[in-house]
Amino acid sequence: MSLDLSIFIPNFVGFVLITLIIFFTIQKTNIHRSPIKYFLLNMIFGWLYAVVVIIYSFNPFNSDSVQKIFQIIYLMLISMQTIAYFLFLESIIRKIVSRIRFAVVFVSFSIQIFGQWTVYGFMINNLDHLPLFRVISLFSKLGYDVIQIFVYGFCGIPTYQKMYAYTKERKAKLLLYAQYILFIGAIIPSVIGIYKIYHSLNPVLVIIKVIGDSLPIIGIFLFLFVNLSDLSFLYQVPYDHYFLIVSVKNNGLVVLNMKFENKRTNVKIGENLISGMVSALNAVYKSIFKSTSNFSEIVSDDISMVFETGQYVTAMIGADQISRIVKSGLKQFVLDFEDHYAEILSTHPNYVGEFQDGKKMVKKIFPFLIEQKIQSQ
Repeated sequence: MSLDLSIFIPNFVGFVLITLIIFFTIQKTNIHRSPIKYFLLNMIFGWLYAVVVIIYSFNPFNSDSVQKIFQIIYLMLISMQTIAYFLFLESIIRKIVSRIRFAVVFVSFSIQIFGQWTVYGFMINNLDHLPLFRVISLFSKLGYDVIQIFVYGFCGIPTYQKMYAYTKERKAKLLLYAQYILFIGAIIPSVIGIYKIYHSLNPVLVIIKVIGDSLPIIGIFLFLFVNLSDLSFLYQVPYDHYFLIVSVKNNGLVVLNMKFENKRTNVKIGENLISGMVSALNAVYKSIFKSTSNFSEIVSDDISMVFETGQYVTAMIGADQISRIVKSGLKQFVLDFEDHYAEILSTHPNYVGEFQDGKKMVKKIFPFLIEQKIQSQ
C-alpha cells in the first residue's frame, strides 16, 4: 500500500470543509425546500467523492483493476454532483424540470456509465489494444464532459446572467463568474482528454491540463463562498414578486396582505379585489364543472399567480413567473400558518390584526422577498 500525498492532502481538506458546510447548512436553513435539498445533495456527492479519492490515494489493494474501479466510481460521483447542481438550478427558475434539459443530462450520464464499465471490461480482458477500445473510451469521455459543459455553460451561466441583470448585486456577479470558471474548467480538460486518447501530451499541454483541472475547484469554492456568506441567496430567483395574500376560504376575508419590493413602480395591489376575484372564479368553476378542487394557478405572459388552499385559508402569490421555490414554499406556508392559528381560524376570525405574526413565517420561508416599506405622508 502506497500513499499519494498529492491526491490525499487536497481531498482530505475538501472532505473536512464539505463536512462543515453540510452541518452548517442543515443548522441554518430549511432543508425541506427544493434548492436546499439539491444544494445539500450536491455537497453530499462531493463529500463521497472526497472519501473515494482518499481511499484511491492509498492504493490499499495494490491492484490496477481495483484502482480503475475506484476511478470509475469517483467520476460517477462528480457527474452525480453536477446533476444535483443542475436540479438546484432548475428549482430556482422553473416549476418543473425541463424535459429536454433533463434528457440531455440523463443520456450523457448513461453514456458515461456504459462507456466506463465497458472500457473496464476491455482492460481486464486485455482487449485494450483493439480500435473499438478507443472509440468506447471517446464516447465515455464525451458523456462525462457533456454533463459538465452543458450544466455549467448552458444552464448555470444563463441562470446567473438573469439573476445579475435582475438584482445588480455583487454576489450575483460573483456567482456568474463562478459559472464561467466552471464552464472553462470543463472545456479545457475535455479537449485535452480527447486529444490524449489518440496522442501523447507535450509539456505545454500538460501545464494547460493542470490549469484546467484547477479551475473547477476555484469555481466551486467561489460559489460556496458567496452562498455561505448569505444563505438566503440560495433562494434568490431572477423575477419580481408583487404580493402575498391570505384570505379565509369560506368568505374571502383578507387576513394577511404583504406587498413586496419590485421594479414596477406603478403597480397597485387591491387585495380585496384579488381575493374576491379568486373566490368568484372558484365558485363559477365549481358550479359549472362540479369540481371539488380550487384553482392552483393563473398564468399569463407577464404576470402569474399561484394559489394554495388549506383547511381554512387560501394563500396566493403574484409574480413575473412562478418557480418551484415559490410553489413549494407557499404550500409549506399554508401548513405552518394554519397550524399556528388553528384555534383562531376554527372560531371564525374577525380582524386582520390577529394574523400579523404571519409575516415572520413569510420571511422565514421566503427570505428573498422584501416587504415594501410604508411611506409616511
